[in-house]
Amino acid sequence: LRVQKQIYGNAARHFSFLAYGTCTAKSNSSSPLSDLKRMAQSKNLCDKNGFRLRKRHWAFVISGSCDSSKTPKLFTVTFQRVTSEGIHFVSKSNQGKTSMFSNHRPVSFLYTVGKYASGETVTQWRADGACEEIPLEEVLDYVPENTVIEIVASARVRSETCNSCISEHYQSIQGKESHITEIVQQTRRDFQNKEIPKRELNHCMKAWNFVPTRMEKMIGGPDEIMWDRWEYVKEEGSSTWCKPRHIMPF
Repeated sequence: LRVQKQIYGNAARHFSFLAYGTCTAKSNSSSPLSDLKRMAQSKNLCDKNGFRLRKRHWAFVISGSCDSSKTPKLFTVTFQRVTSEGIHFVSKSNQGKTSMFSNHRPVSFLYTVGKYASGETVTQWRADGACEEIPLEEVLDYVPENTVIEIVASARVRSETCNSCISEHYQSIQGKESHITEIVQQTRRDFQNKEIPKRELNHCMKAWNFVPTRMEKMIGGPDEIMWDRWEYVKEEGSSTWCKPRHIMPF
């Protein structure tokens, strides 16, 4: 009886799970990004307009490369806003050098939320697309304070050390920790006193809109038989999403 109960219990959970997945996809077929925004709102991560709420850790992973012959770079960045058209984020400026986000280069996106534990589920979003630069002013008020301070401070350090290092991402701070700490603290005071010029901010930072052309949504947990996986693809040459497809878990 115990085994029979467990079998029926698992089957019932799986049926309920698939039904939930089907209803979710049908109700949000217009745009997976709108679905993502609604989910973030329900978790108190963003407001009704998709802007990140203050002091909320809300981050995703993005990967790309300036050169197809080189290994793609991988970064964790903070959501600043989600709209029905794309996902806004900021990065440091390469100050004259080509960014992996510019010129509509292909990039990949990954966001995971939830808990893989009994009684709970994990939702994973995957996407492919490209980025377009947007005005920094559109998201600056929502960027975490420490992100702005450390990007500006890092740019100040690079500019005073050597021009050849100005865009070096992995520049060493060994032996310079005290001096760099002073610069970060001074930058923090400048930020709090609103004394960082707009020109300097635009020189140090870039804002981007990641525009996906294909997305996946996967929901699963240890109590489920398999991942419930959905694929969203835009119509060719259009911003309209095709009807989502229910696809194999792997």
